[in-house]
Amino acid sequence: MKLAAKIITALTVGAASISIAHAGWETIDATRSWNPDSVQVNGHNRTFFIKQTKSGKTPKGKRYAMTMVAQTIDCSSFSIRVKSVAFFDGQGNRVDGVEIPLYAQREETIFPDTIGEDIAQTVCGQSDGNAATSTQRRSELVHLQALTGGKASPGYADRVRRRVQPNIAFTGDVEGNPSAVVTVSLASDGSLLSARLSKSSGDSAWDNAVLRAVERSDPLPRDESGKAPSNFTITFRPKD
Repeated sequence: MKLAAKIITALTVGAASISIAHAGWETIDATRSWNPDSVQVNGHNRTFFIKQTKSGKTPKGKRYAMTMVAQTIDCSSFSIRVKSVAFFDGQGNRVDGVEIPLYAQREETIFPDTIGEDIAQTVCGQSDGNAATSTQRRSELVHLQALTGGKASPGYADRVRRRVQPNIAFTGDVEGNPSAVVTVSLASDGSLLSARLSKSSGDSAWDNAVLRAVERSDPLPRDESGKAPSNFTITFRPKD
């Protein structure tokens, strides 16, 4: 059995059956990819799989070389949540994993110009009305973004960082002090239009913690001009 098919089969034991005949992976970045051939459909919900090549130890101390995350997109609300995480060794054998109870699954908004939006457009496009709804929502956000302008003052990124850092919930161990760079788009009043990862730290847990913290910090502070800049990038490091 091919490694990709072996992993998907291991992850979905006890869940709805999926086709693994075409276990083709589409690249997201240097370490991550997702599988459009294994999408599970349940009403407005679409569950898909992202795998990441990354070595480490599970919370139980078991070594792994790859992770597989099952995420569900709600095409009616354009939101996403994590369902389960599985850990595999280099041969594709599952060494550990966890199913997240529905009550504990945190829904996050999918913002424009993000990887999440690209995947959502793919998996939701076949459902009547969903593609039109998400397109309309994105158009509204882009229109708001077009109303803003100006560049950030030299100290603005530090002000935003001070606002966001208390909202970062992260307890993992990271080697070194890697940088997660986030590109943020704002309306003039500081309302968050989108936040996307423009440079990964190499640690998906830290990257996701930063993105969630930015979303929790909405609205962000205005700049010295009284308006928030339309676009800027900001860097976060776990040990700063």
